[in-house]
Amino acid sequence: MPDKVQLLKPAATADEQTNTEKIAPDRAREILAHLERFEYASRDHVVMLLMWRFAFRYSDLRAIDLRDLSLDGDLDEERLREIGEEPENLPDEIGPHLYMVSRPESGTRLKNHLKSQRVVSLTAEEVEVLRDYIETKRVDKTDDAGREPLITTVQGRPTDASVRRWMYRMTQPCLIGDCPHDRDPDDCEFLEHGHESSCPSTHSPHRIRTGAISNMREQGISVEDVAERVDATPETVRQHYDFSAEMKRLENRRTQFEDLQ
Repeated sequence: MPDKVQLLKPAATADEQTNTEKIAPDRAREILAHLERFEYASRDHVVMLLMWRFAFRYSDLRAIDLRDLSLDGDLDEERLREIGEEPENLPDEIGPHLYMVSRPESGTRLKNHLKSQRVVSLTAEEVEVLRDYIETKRVDKTDDAGREPLITTVQGRPTDASVRRWMYRMTQPCLIGDCPHDRDPDDCEFLEHGHESSCPSTHSPHRIRTGAISNMREQGISVEDVAERVDATPETVRQHYDFSAEMKRLENRRTQFEDLQ
């Protein structure tokens, strides 16, 4: 039996088991700039902004309800108790934020369920885009459980497949600039519904997450703080997501250790 079990163990090393493919930070920022200019506060703009800034899994994005947003910074005692936090002895305001709540009973379980529940802060820019989206572009729909999703389709809450398809489409190179594969966008089958993922240059939500986490590390944010923000362990961040440039990390470390005595 031990010999048979040994045969089932993967022969690849940890490095070999890790796929380093990711979206480049410059490309992600280029896409966001294009959406901000030409599709401001649209669903695509909000989806790309949240996926990039928070390194969301598609299950995270789907799980957010309107009630999970605190754009004015007020604390929501009900949301706090849902994620296992007691609101007593907390300040009345902590700045704009978003509650990530796992609700498997109504179809939106976060990956690690209760361990995935957390509060993430929102910048002034993110608050402005979210508020404008809700007021002007969001399709006013509820899901089958009577909940109001933040991100909606004409049917209600989007499916996993819908979110994946949106990300494939938004990261196709012909969204901005020319096609690197010498295809005519007018008759390219990769632009047809359901075929977006076939484009050789497009990126899945996981590759957006990988690029976003690498970008956070390149900006000098600690592994521990990144791990808390993106719902992962520091070890997981190091092995599976942190493919940031070593020279950029070196410069960040230099700044942090300049005053060390």
